[in-house]
Amino acid sequence: MLPLRTTTQLLACALLLMSPAAPGAAQATEAAATRDPWLWPFAATSIWNQPLGNSAVYRPAHLSAAAHVGVDIQHLLRLNPQDPDRHVLGSTTFGQGRAAGTVDLGFTLNVPDAWVVPDAGPGNPYGLTPNSNFALLMPDGEQVMQGCQITRAAASGPVHVPEWLRWSANRPLVSIRGDGLEGGGQGASHMSSLGGTIRLHELVGDAPIRHALKINPFAARWCHYSAAVPGWRWPARGADSYAATGYHGQDPALVMGSLLAIPPQDSAAKLGLVTAPGRKLFAALQDYGMYVVEDAAWDTWDLIVERGAEQEFATAYGFSMDSPAWRDEVNRLMVALAIVDNNGPGHIGGGGTPRRPLAPPFAVLR
Repeated sequence: MLPLRTTTQLLACALLLMSPAAPGAAQATEAAATRDPWLWPFAATSIWNQPLGNSAVYRPAHLSAAAHVGVDIQHLLRLNPQDPDRHVLGSTTFGQGRAAGTVDLGFTLNVPDAWVVPDAGPGNPYGLTPNSNFALLMPDGEQVMQGCQITRAAASGPVHVPEWLRWSANRPLVSIRGDGLEGGGQGASHMSSLGGTIRLHELVGDAPIRHALKINPFAARWCHYSAAVPGWRWPARGADSYAATGYHGQDPALVMGSLLAIPPQDSAAKLGLVTAPGRKLFAALQDYGMYVVEDAAWDTWDLIVERGAEQEFATAYGFSMDSPAWRDEVNRLMVALAIVDNNGPGHIGGGGTPRRPLAPPFAVLR
């Protein structure tokens, strides 16, 4: 059970509260005529955009509060042919020194000189060994390259990615208008690094989040592994290489690729949510759900956000995404989650009548 708030905590949170839009207003916002595929990618019926349906089967997840709540940063960049063409070099390590590689991987990328992704190590603002997942929209505006462990340690320098991306088969370009299943950059699940990411501006303002989200749990505690269920389920394509010895979760339904959601009978008020971003997340988790995609490797719940979203959040609300106030809100949401046990290729989100309208058609970009 989560601890009750003190009166002081409630007053402090109330001062930070911004009232979310009423249901009618939210539905009016949803009536967008078209969408930019870079800002709202993949097909309307993809796993990332399909709302939960009224045939969804909810199975208790029995999750509990974590000692920490944080973020896993995704580096998203729309490439512009006007920017310099830079060599891509291979990195041989997940740890410190990713930018030490010298092997040319045989392709280049147009990146602005100011775009820097710090190397792994003590000075990295995103953690000692961040996943550094990435999604790069090619200059044609249609194809996306996804992967992990990207580093660009110095302005104007080369880009470093894992050496296995040397072979073209390991760096497939996927359509930004496709189903979002192929060519993923999430290291454990092999799911999309672009799909499901909380983008800039989505946790602030009145507009609802209209897609599924992603979460990194403490896999040793929560994710299951057995001969019958080897640590993953559709739409994931795999699990961590150490899953057989490192996953100790007891529930076979909770693995990489599991879809978690808040059941229809719950409400933000019932969960005791008092902040605007907490209520935003509640609505997204009840309407679209959240996929398990990576191992956080310690006692935390890490939300997957676009780089810069954490600073935007702190500026808008006056507290950070690793603050006690936000930890309390996210823990309340996580405890309320259930597993959508019948999520599958023929019934994404459980099937039946969707809770929300499908995403609008793509805009024609020039």
